[in-house]
Amino acid sequence: MPKAREPVRLGGAIDRKARQVLTEARLAAGLTQYELASRLGRPPSYVSKIEHGSRTVSRADFLAIARALSVDACSLFAKVISASA
Repeated sequence: MPKAREPVRLGGAIDRKARQVLTEARLAAGLTQYELASRLGRPPSYVSKIEHGSRTVSRADFLAIARALSVDACSLFAKVISASA
């Protein structure tokens, strides 16, 4: 039986900065964790776990959250990389 593909994680310092950037973007959009989770079709605990580091941010998570916030994912990721370098 084929092995399921593992999601690609950002990892380490980049993951920490990604959580910070995503949290700041949510707050700038004026959304609560509950409202963002609703836009993502996920439970509020999903957003909370990402923001507090209980869940690692995957590339798919990052892109989905950027879309739900109506912000450019490339611009957000540039903030992650520039602060992590």
